[in-house]
Amino acid sequence: MRFKIKLPRKKTHSLPPDNICRNCGTPTVGRYCHECGQDVLAGVEQPIWAMLKNMLDNAFAIDGKVPLTLVNLLFRPGFLSNEYRAGRIVRHMHPVKILWFSLLVFFALVIPQINKSVEINWNNMSDSATEQQAASPESLAVAAKPTAETPPELAAEAKETMQKDREILLNIFDYFSTYGPFIAFLLTPVFGLLLAWFFKCSKLYYMYHLIFAVHFHTFFLALLNLSLIKNILLPNSHAPNWLGTWLEIIYFVITPIVYLCVSVHRFYQTPTKLNAVWKSLLLVLLYSVIFIIITISLLAVVVLIIGVE
Repeated sequence: MRFKIKLPRKKTHSLPPDNICRNCGTPTVGRYCHECGQDVLAGVEQPIWAMLKNMLDNAFAIDGKVPLTLVNLLFRPGFLSNEYRAGRIVRHMHPVKILWFSLLVFFALVIPQINKSVEINWNNMSDSATEQQAASPESLAVAAKPTAETPPELAAEAKETMQKDREILLNIFDYFSTYGPFIAFLLTPVFGLLLAWFFKCSKLYYMYHLIFAVHFHTFFLALLNLSLIKNILLPNSHAPNWLGTWLEIIYFVITPIVYLCVSVHRFYQTPTKLNAVWKSLLLVLLYSVIFIIITISLLAVVVLIIGVE
């Protein structure tokens, strides 16, 4: 007797004949309700892969627009901002969605690496402190005495002190990893305000300056994510010291500045390229000062909070 396994066929759902939204009861034309935006086929039986796709799309904005948006973001400076200003928004991911998704990817990649580096540095510091203590004259004198005469209170106190230092370091990292995305969100409107100040002659609403700031921050996060992915996939691929330093300067400093200059020239339509260059350089300098001040202030607040706790 032969057994046949019958695979389920993909169901194709047509629109309901009445075209009435199940959510608000509004008569609709097409796939989505023009009143509340719900899919007319919402709640209809569907395969598991379609349900998972909808869940990922709603939670992380993962859909077919991601490749096109990333290509235009990385290789066409200022294009996405001009598209948004022209009203062509739906064909690409929303700027805030792609910024938030880039932040999630960044912290998902960087947190394990920072944890690993903290543990390695802590172990190296502990080994170095142990070697220095063993080489000191006091420790040699204590070692010359019988082991029973060594006071255990000193060893317990040193171990407790090292444990407290480690907890403080990990607490600082936890605060930054927890509130890091929100800090980036706060700095993006600040960059938008600087853009509105530098290019007030463009007479654009602040919303368009903010969209430009979001796209630029997303580009920089994309550079960081690509670098982190390269370090994870190729952990032993390191260039010589001098060459590695120059490559990092080109990748993390020169590339964003050139990208900003080209974006500014295309989006704000500056009279000359030189005008876009000097304004972009001054903008980066001022924004870097603000970023450093906010970072130092946040670090001081975190240390103060940990000290109070």
